[in-house]
Amino acid sequence: QVENTNITMLLKFFAPPTMEPFAKSKNKIANHFRTVVMLSNLLSCILTAFAIILCYNSNSLYKSNNHAHKEAATRPSRFLQTGGQCCECGFPENSFSHHEHECNISFLEISKDGDYTDTIDKSTFQAMIGNTVQYDNYINSMPECNEQLISEIDQGLACCSTTLSSMIEAVANAVNTTDLDEALTIPCGSCVIVDHYQGEVVDLPNGLRVDGMLYFPPSSNLTIKTTHVFVIGMLKIDVPNSGNQITFSLYGEDNVLFNSDDYSDDLPTCTDGCNLGSKPIAIIGGRLEIQAYPPTCPGWEKLQGVILESEEDSKFSQKLIVSRESAECWGAGTELVLTSHTLYDGDRQVATVEDVDLINGIIYLSRKISRPLTFLEHGDFGVEVASLNRPVVFEAESHQDDELMGGHLIIFGTSTLQHLEGVEIRNFGQQGLLGRYPTHFHFCGDATGSVMKKNVVRQSNQRCFVIHQTDSVLIEDNVSFDTFGHCYFLEDGVEENNIFRGNLGLGVKNAKRLLSHLSGKTETDDQSSVFWISNPMNYFYGNIAAGGESAGFWFETNGAARYMNLGAFDNNQAHSSARFGFTTYPLIWKPESEAIINNLKVYRIQQRGLFLHNTRLLTFNGCVLADNLRSADILQGDDIIFRDSKIIGRSSSLAPFQRRVLSGIVLHATKSARFDYSGTILGTTLENVVFENWSEEASGHQNVEISFAKSHMYTVSFYAPHSFRNVTLDKDATGTIDVCLVESIGLDDIIIEIDSDPSGSFSPSFQPGFLVSPKFSDSDCIRHNECLFFCEGACLRTLRMLTSLSASEYEMVVTYSINDSELLRVNRATRDFVASEHYGPHEDGYHTVALPAGTFRFHFEDDTGAVVFPKYAIPVFEAAPKCGMFVDYDDVTVVLPDRANAGCSNLVTNGSFDTSITGWRWSGRQDMIWSSELKALDTNAIGRHPSQFLKANCLKAGDTYDFSMVLNVFNVNGENLAIDCWSNICMEIVVRLFFYERGSSSHYDVRVPSDIVESTKAGFDLNVSGTWNINNEQAQADKAQLILTPRRLGNSRFIIDDVQGVLA
Repeated sequence: QVENTNITMLLKFFAPPTMEPFAKSKNKIANHFRTVVMLSNLLSCILTAFAIILCYNSNSLYKSNNHAHKEAATRPSRFLQTGGQCCECGFPENSFSHHEHECNISFLEISKDGDYTDTIDKSTFQAMIGNTVQYDNYINSMPECNEQLISEIDQGLACCSTTLSSMIEAVANAVNTTDLDEALTIPCGSCVIVDHYQGEVVDLPNGLRVDGMLYFPPSSNLTIKTTHVFVIGMLKIDVPNSGNQITFSLYGEDNVLFNSDDYSDDLPTCTDGCNLGSKPIAIIGGRLEIQAYPPTCPGWEKLQGVILESEEDSKFSQKLIVSRESAECWGAGTELVLTSHTLYDGDRQVATVEDVDLINGIIYLSRKISRPLTFLEHGDFGVEVASLNRPVVFEAESHQDDELMGGHLIIFGTSTLQHLEGVEIRNFGQQGLLGRYPTHFHFCGDATGSVMKKNVVRQSNQRCFVIHQTDSVLIEDNVSFDTFGHCYFLEDGVEENNIFRGNLGLGVKNAKRLLSHLSGKTETDDQSSVFWISNPMNYFYGNIAAGGESAGFWFETNGAARYMNLGAFDNNQAHSSARFGFTTYPLIWKPESEAIINNLKVYRIQQRGLFLHNTRLLTFNGCVLADNLRSADILQGDDIIFRDSKIIGRSSSLAPFQRRVLSGIVLHATKSARFDYSGTILGTTLENVVFENWSEEASGHQNVEISFAKSHMYTVSFYAPHSFRNVTLDKDATGTIDVCLVESIGLDDIIIEIDSDPSGSFSPSFQPGFLVSPKFSDSDCIRHNECLFFCEGACLRTLRMLTSLSASEYEMVVTYSINDSELLRVNRATRDFVASEHYGPHEDGYHTVALPAGTFRFHFEDDTGAVVFPKYAIPVFEAAPKCGMFVDYDDVTVVLPDRANAGCSNLVTNGSFDTSITGWRWSGRQDMIWSSELKALDTNAIGRHPSQFLKANCLKAGDTYDFSMVLNVFNVNGENLAIDCWSNICMEIVVRLFFYERGSSSHYDVRVPSDIVESTKAGFDLNVSGTWNINNEQAQADKAQLILTPRRLGNSRFIIDDVQGVLA
């Protein structure tokens, strides 16, 4: 409010004499001079605010002498002397000794009467500092003496008056030498401003320690050369003025240690000193507050377009079209990298900006480059262009004899929030040393609010952005280029809720040295990925894996993380990698609930765009796959869905010389969850999927849009129900869906439900039905191609008959119950195991069949046509089809032979091992041999369990079976050992019973009490025997397995023979 008298005075001051009469009218005064009043108020506010700031600064950071006298009355205080000003170090009461080393510049003693004493001598000064290499009293959050300072900084109220140059001079004077013996330290509670503007080089040979705050204003322009940087307080850097650069250049090869007496509970104890290695930037309880890149400046973007040199020379360009924001930020001298426009990451291009047309967004390069693909011409498949420079640089020299040993940045067990934005990090990472990475959140716990944004990691020797036992960090708009090992990296698989948004990675190379011997884990950096995801419970938005020697996005999970759900995975892209764009191979990832992957684009991958191995419940919405050798390879994947997606064989962006034979969706015949009998798991579902450009004319080869994998066929049986709904194939392609390859190895029981076919890609009449192998077709089915028929209106369901391995010798005969007419025979030659060594001792053999609606009986026949029983036969239905009427458990019956003819007098077969080991299985694989007995060859017999399935239909309540065997124990040299098996049962007889009920299963063990006596058989020391009395519950078992379990044999080996289970 301004009084009328003041208005009148202002008018008299501003108004000319001819305007004096108008001043007598208040209305006219207000109307004519409102603007003058507003300006006067604004000026008054500005002057008042300026006065308040000056007053505050003189009374906050730099306290008056009166305050010093008051403090001196209670205890001696030490103050920093810089340029005639004093600032209190800010020690908490009663903790002077604990923080004494934190105030180590030029100190003056203050007596109780307030007079200054002489400057302390060098020895006292050094004793006060302590060891600048080994720092005591580490804490995982900022020291208390910084609380007021940080509070004022966060409120925008603090300013710094002490300069870095005056500190360096003060320290040099204090020790009476310019050759510093100790690290330059910014005292706790104080703020020091950098006052180097001319590109000076400041050499701190013994390191830099920031206990208070070191502030780099926009005017800063210098290089700090040093051996290490420790931040216990705050390192604050604002966006440098145009043309300025702030560089931290690290050198030296000596390790830097600090001691800790006060760790957080989550950190290991380092009583002898925590080794931070050489050339570290270590944040130890402190805070980075670095925003060095203008918020409006992009770090990277899709290349908009190019301007060709001429119509005749269309292969090269020297002019790029970028966004206006990029043109304004990427000035002359900026290094740019353009990602590869081919299958090969090595085709990326680096060039320097020579000039910029800001009006039209045109960048002129210093040299011609090969014409890249652009967003304007090719949309999704255009290359990315990124700036490799930032105005703040962290760089390091390599070791003299090891070019892979640079610097590293670690945020060490620090709960304080971090902000690292706009830094160029060069030659960081120390390959082969654990924990030495360009950026590394290490054991920081909940880091909500911490940000790493718009940084560049280039020429990294080991990884890029590493999150280790830290949650909720935002990693956004960063660029990585020319790096070794996995790049964006979740280290232990326990890291959760971190957000990776808009990051770009390219030029990722396989590491030469692995960390397995240090980490105790199997490290895979020699098969590097741009994004290595060990825990799916994180969030990925708009990232691009733009090339490397192995993978783009790799979900490699272990332990509990194998079953964790996905946080989010939206709008990510991968291209130009050598092996995979997106993969779960070789380990498993099986989330508990559906993992939805939205708008993933994978293109120009040399091998597999997607490699989904041993996984489940992945849904790809809006996926685009193009120009990959195999677009999607699904190897034992359960409940995989592709919805509203596009599969492109060869796009117009792929150069003609890159033509090759391509595969689209590669399905698998088996489920990953082969022990799941719930009847709810599907294989792969394609819904609203379009295949484009798969013709020979488009790609130069005869390609296959849909096929089946031949690898990992441990059983030649089909039990992964696939379903297609509204799938549109390329009408010009000749190889639409190919199953002939797998049929050649005996896979002859494929069925695929065509739930809807408006395009007529499978059904000539556009009606639903099933694609089936020839043996399931009938006269109503129409041949689709050489190895498939289409059966319109059919409603089929796969049944998997679990049988013992010996059942591969029998034919399974399926007949209609209503008239006993034969439906089909499952020939034994197609049911053999092809890789049984991959299966454990409890595996089943499978006879699979596709059944229409109806009722059916099953029995087995041998070569002579006699009805036999294969020890057990358990029907298990796979997931029901979407069509209406389908077969179920009530519709099937397994015919058992008469028990008198089942050979129940001895439950064990081939117990003498005279001619083979047929019927026997064991864990451990290839650990046993036979001649006329069964011999364990492993150096530790414990865990090697010979086993075989018993005749389940022989189990009858009240029957008794006597089990026996002969046993010998020997050492690695083959010498018999006198082991006291009489008091320590060294071979236990176990019968495992399995029960199946409409898709569920359970089992338990029956331990047969055993006796040990001396053997009468030559060459054997012991005879083991026991009796099993079968009760009512046990007699109901659907499957029974004899397991011979070694006990307390240590490193010994054993031989068994004459195994029997005789009906008493």
